[in-house]
Amino acid sequence: MIQNISSLVRKLITRKTIIILIVILGGYTIGNRNSRDVNQIKTADVEKKSIISTVSASGIVRSQNQADINFATGGRIAYINIQQGDHVKRYQTIASLDTQDLQKRLKQDLNLYLNQRLTYEDTNDSQKDQVITDSLKRITQRAQGTLDNTVIDVELRDLAIKFSSVYSPIEGDIINNPKFFAGSNVSIADTIATVANLANLEFVSQVDETEIGKIAVGQNASITLDAFPDEKIEASVKRIAPISTTTSTGSTAFEVIFALPQNGKFKIGMNGTADVRTQKADNALVVPQEAIQDQNSIYVRLGRDYQKKTVEKGIESDSEVAITMGVSENDQIITSGFDQLQKGSIIQKILKKL
Repeated sequence: MIQNISSLVRKLITRKTIIILIVILGGYTIGNRNSRDVNQIKTADVEKKSIISTVSASGIVRSQNQADINFATGGRIAYINIQQGDHVKRYQTIASLDTQDLQKRLKQDLNLYLNQRLTYEDTNDSQKDQVITDSLKRITQRAQGTLDNTVIDVELRDLAIKFSSVYSPIEGDIINNPKFFAGSNVSIADTIATVANLANLEFVSQVDETEIGKIAVGQNASITLDAFPDEKIEASVKRIAPISTTTSTGSTAFEVIFALPQNGKFKIGMNGTADVRTQKADNALVVPQEAIQDQNSIYVRLGRDYQKKTVEKGIESDSEVAITMGVSENDQIITSGFDQLQKGSIIQKILKKL
């Protein structure tokens, strides 16, 4: 009898314990439903340091002195002796046209001029001792006009002979591969050669119109060329184009030109990026860019909770922002896990009120 009672008591205690555990576990589960996962919340300290604001723009290396060489008149090339890479002096002859035909045409024009001059004099002689009527005046005027035209023809032909040779206007190197040879017929639209001074190179970037107001002559910059990705080339803004250009994507931009060091390893046409240092702030309170929410808000950790604060921003870099009002040095700010900040279990909300 006593054993039966003891067994019954043990069963009741066991069932009661199980029920209590179930209630506790259930309450804990319900109480922690929708709880905040603090492991997803990352923080960073507000730091006091220098920050530099930059404007980045892609660009290309070109020569400061470059010229396309064209004939002033069309014709057949009689002489050309250049190749890509040749070095030429200033005023050196690049090519010449065949002038035999031009010389013959000049003689023909001179003969026409002499004949017309005689015709003009005969017209004047025939009108001597006559009453000068309007009709005679018109005859004289037509004769004078024809004579003037023959003079112009002679002068044009003479200029064509003088312009039958082209010269390099600068000292430099032939950078294109000439496609015309002796015997080729050319027009004034054909470029015979392109000469560039390779000892005087510059980097030209296209800065978007929304950023050009931040750029000024004399600002320092770092240029990175695709050919030398591990090398930072220090330069400064030399000049800014006074007129805009349209980029390949259709946007409006302005050319910004930087002088390059002349070390012999840069080549025309090399691509790269210029980072212009437009502003600098020392001893600024700086936070990561990802800490900024809703344009001008951040979340600061206060004990077990997080407070949203409105801040005033200063200059910005690609990765950081200077804060001029709203935070203090060493404040802990949230950089990720913002979706967890609004979450909180019943237990967490009770603890928050304690």
